Formats: sequence, structure tokens, C-alpha cells
Amino acid sequence: MEILPVDILWNLLPNPKNGIKNQIICDCVFCGREKHMYINKGYNGRGIANAFDCKRCSQTGNIITLLKHLDKLELLEGRQVDIKKPLPKLNRLNQNNQIQIDIEVKTIKLPIGFKRLKFSDNNKYTNYLKVRKFTELDFELYQPGYTWKKKYQDYVIIPIKRDFEVKGFVARYIGEEQNKPRYLNSEDSFSKLLMGFDEITNQTKTVILVEGGFDKIGVTAELDLHNTEDTKCLATFGKKLSEAQLFLLQISGIENIFLMFDGRDAIKDIKNIGGKINKQFKNILCCDTGFKFDPGDSTKEMLLNILFEAKTVEQFQLSKLAKLKLK
Repeated sequence: MEILPVDILWNLLPNPKNGIKNQIICDCVFCGREKHMYINKGYNGRGIANAFDCKRCSQTGNIITLLKHLDKLELLEGRQVDIKKPLPKLNRLNQNNQIQIDIEVKTIKLPIGFKRLKFSDNNKYTNYLKVRKFTELDFELYQPGYTWKKKYQDYVIIPIKRDFEVKGFVARYIGEEQNKPRYLNSEDSFSKLLMGFDEITNQTKTVILVEGGFDKIGVTAELDLHNTEDTKCLATFGKKLSEAQLFLLQISGIENIFLMFDGRDAIKDIKNIGGKINKQFKNILCCDTGFKFDPGDSTKEMLLNILFEAKTVEQFQLSKLAKLKLK
């Protein structure tokens, strides 16, 4: 299978130059910022052909996204451009049995009648998202929306993507009826998804793991992680880390993980997860969030204090054991 040749790609870009790690650096074709767009000459670490991202406007995509914007899709005619090279699968040995981890998730359609929201809209959906710390950039990155269809009426819908394709969605109720479920999410496997996964770049070595999408939005906004490359915040959709999610972090080159779950049972889950993955990354740091701490509603100062006081798995376990003995 063939990707777009480098010489053709080079001639499409404004002021290109060679970067490190098999990349081209150029002026962004979306926002125009000089030397802020990074484009892979081949496949990136997650198997996406000619993946790109702008450090200024955070526009991301693959070769199809780029050529659509440049009105140059005809360059793909007659070529076999592999834009979805399968992610590798991790084989683990369990005594005599070989276990293969399945990370495949089907691309899905959003609910019928889905209408994308804009930051400039003045309605109950945008107002709710802004209260939950959605910035104008978040509206562009996550592309939330709503539908008037009865099943999802008064639900704000947030698509969950991987490799820039919709793999699921979170639907949060913002109405006033008491008997409505708070969340009415897609039925696809969230255990194979990480919200924010496509934001990871070759420079990302540290991630903060939280349990929900609004926690991810809040932490990213308060710590200004949209504008950093080395650290990103991802959501696991619950106080757990599946084998598929673990593998996605491993193939992305992540070295350091902060576990920042909230709630009364967070301590037990952090201890269990930390112990499980402690040997598979360079550093696993556990955040003592307490009973009332909510990452999504916390200030920058609160989050920095929690991160600064994070402990290794061993230190975290010993500190909790000591507290139990004092009671």
C-alpha cells in the first residue's frame, strides 16, 4: 500500500522544511501561523498516514483531511493511499495460552438529526457546555451537538473519536425531568476508547487519566494542555483501565501516567490500577483526590497541588495503609 509521496506532499505546503522524527514543518494551511504545522512523511505511531497537527489552532487529521481542505483530492486518483493502516495488536503470554488484545472499534453514525453546536450559539446546550469549561477551541475539536429527536431531546451529545473517526458518543441530559437518565451514551465499547487519544503527538510522554469526558475538558482547560505537547489529559470512561486502553497508551509512546480519579471509591481503584500497570511504564503516579475532589470543577491551583503531591504506587499504598492503622 502506498502513501502520498513526499515530493508531492512537499509541493503542496507553504514554506516547508524538514523536521525531526520524519516530519515536515510548515506554515499552517488552516490558520496561517508560520512554522506551526507538523506533518508525518509516512505513518505516525498509531498507523495514520500523513497525520498532521497544528500547534496553534490544534487542527488535526490525515491525508484525506488535508487534501479536502486544499481542494486537491484528485491527487489520490489512481493511488492506493492507505489512510487507515491497522493498529498493531499486542500479544501477551499467559502460561501456555496466548491472549491477543482486540482494539478494533467500528465507526458509528451519530443520532438522527444531529446538529453541531458552535461556540457563538446562544442556547441551553452551548451555555451548559461553557459552564463545564468548554472553550471555543473545544467546540472545534470535539464538535458537540444535539438533536430534536425524542429519545435524545434535551441531551447534549459529544462525539468520541479515534483516528479522527466517530467511534461512540456521550449524551448528557441537561433538562429538568427527574426520571430521565443522566447519561444516554452510545452502546459501543468504551473500554476500547480514550477521549482525547487523537491529541497525543510524537512529543507526548505524560498523560493525566481521569474518569469522564467533562473531567478531561476541565483539566485540559485549567492546565492549558491544548497548548502543550509533552502532557495531555485523557478520559477512560470510568475508574478503570482496560487491556485495550493500556495498549493504546503503550503504542503511543507514553512513559508517565498520573491517575486522577474522583469519588469515594477512587482510592481502591487507583491502588488496583496502579499496581496492575506499575511495571509497564516509566512512572505511575497516584493522585490523592479525597472524597470531594472533582477534577472537572477544580481550579488550576487545586489541580497543580494534587499533581505535585502525587505519589508512586508503593508510596500511595503505604500512605493509605498508615491512615487505616491510625483510625
